Amino acid sequence: MSSIDDTEWENRRTVLDEGRRDTHDFFDKEHVARFLRNAGTGTDNTGRFFLATIVASHQNPTVLDIACGTAVNHEVFNNHKVPHQYIAYDRTQQFLDHAKSLYGDTIKDYVRGYAQDLPFEDNSVDISVLRHIGEHMTPSDFYTAIKEALRVSKKEVVLVFFLDLHSGTEHLVEERGPDERGATYFWNTYSWPTLTRFFAQLGVKMKVSRVTTPGAAAADTIVRLIK
Repeated sequence: MSSIDDTEWENRRTVLDEGRRDTHDFFDKEHVARFLRNAGTGTDNTGRFFLATIVASHQNPTVLDIACGTAVNHEVFNNHKVPHQYIAYDRTQQFLDHAKSLYGDTIKDYVRGYAQDLPFEDNSVDISVLRHIGEHMTPSDFYTAIKEALRVSKKEVVLVFFLDLHSGTEHLVEERGPDERGATYFWNTYSWPTLTRFFAQLGVKMKVSRVTTPGAAAADTIVRLIK
């Protein structure tokens, strides 16, 4: 597993997360084990099935799953017998540790890091996935993460939103908390017109799909940025 020491990690957190404490850092082991694995959010999620079809459209691609949590997507790809080489990437070490306990060497690598600062060479993976992460970052950081994902990806970047994009011109940014531990989290709703103007500057083709999971609290808007 790739890793950095605690001092370097704290320095990166201070710069890239502006010193914020993330709620995920305080999950207990039971919460980590069930995180995003409930009915409608886990391996039965239709949006994850759709991701599997995207991965299957490429020949045994290397998939960088940014903010992967405990690597549920990898399990879904395996369940659907989709050949792929999976890199689990997350800022939360305990998510990566739990994923490793489940999947071991079936995952190509486990890397701790931030979406805004990917430690990979240009065009070193085929596909990058940013699923349900934009809502939890400042728009500026999200834009940086998208550019970073495009930099390291040969073929495409897949963005998945769980909060409906709106037709206004401003992103709606909300930081909730802090709780008793000083942890906060963002819950942002993005402007589709503003996002599309940003995408137009990136020199990519765009495909958009809307996927609903029966019984789930939210539908997925899936945006493919194809190089």
